Amino acid sequence: MLLLMNQKKVKKMTEHKDIETKVVALVAKQFELEPARVVSAHDFAELGADYLAMIELVMRLEDLFDLEINDEDAQQITSVRATVSYIVAKKTI
Repeated sequence: MLLLMNQKKVKKMTEHKDIETKVVALVAKQFELEPARVVSAHDFAELGADYLAMIELVMRLEDLFDLEINDEDAQQITSVRATVSYIVAKKTI
């Protein structure tokens, strides 16, 4: 039982890391940055995101993760960390 729980925890951590890697790569491409320069705590505004850039980012996230992000939820996507948390929550529902 403990082994099964640990396997599930490792799988969840791996999925979280995979999502974070994809989000970082997408953000780096979107804002023309090296992936190493994209830190999870960075606010997208700090990376130069304006309103149109955020709309495009949300659309790309929807395509990449096969999600539908409504306008209210899109306003919560303000950093890599917030984006990853949002996607993980949506994928586990």
